[in-house]
Amino acid sequence: MKAENFAKLIIEECLTKKGDSIKSTNVEMLYHIINHSNDKRRTFKWFNRGKSCRDTYIKDSNVLKKLNIDYHIDNDAPKGGKEGDYIIITEKGLRRIKPFLKEYHSYVGINKQDVSLGLIRHIANTSTSEHISYLKKIKNFIGECGLLAFEHGYNKQPIYNNQKIWGVSYTHIHVKDRKINLIDLSENTLKQVYNSLQDYVKYVKESV
Repeated sequence: MKAENFAKLIIEECLTKKGDSIKSTNVEMLYHIINHSNDKRRTFKWFNRGKSCRDTYIKDSNVLKKLNIDYHIDNDAPKGGKEGDYIIITEKGLRRIKPFLKEYHSYVGINKQDVSLGLIRHIANTSTSEHISYLKKIKNFIGECGLLAFEHGYNKQPIYNNQKIWGVSYTHIHVKDRKINLIDLSENTLKQVYNSLQDYVKYVKESV
């Protein structure tokens, strides 16, 4: 399934009615799908030194069903105890989500400990545009050159929202006393930043 279509499905099926946050019952399973899709998902856990427990099978399986991800349920406990219950995404399910996962993890500066709602929205809305292309170009460029800081007086220093950009990293641009996530920038601003990176490196090389 195309990355943007799967991202749209997540938005349709797993967000609140207001669309401003992921439903709390879906977050854990979405985290598992995005970051641990090849692993078993344990659905039964004891807490409070065995005094209480939680079974997430219904919640977890509902998320998979809504997203039409094929899965298998099984138990690997020696005596068949509830602690051995698990869900695992099948090869068929993995094939369905592979394009989305590839796009998600190829983005700039993704912290794999989180589920980025902003990123999912961007994939749904812009994955066929130049927006992703410039994010990847900046990521590759920073990988080759490291963090780029723009010196005072450099006449081609880029501007963002009437503020000078002092540095660019994998994840952010740095303006004065704050950082702005690259994902939140417009296509035109990303293009400006990328071109400025190239101009700056050329300027430095010619100055040596």
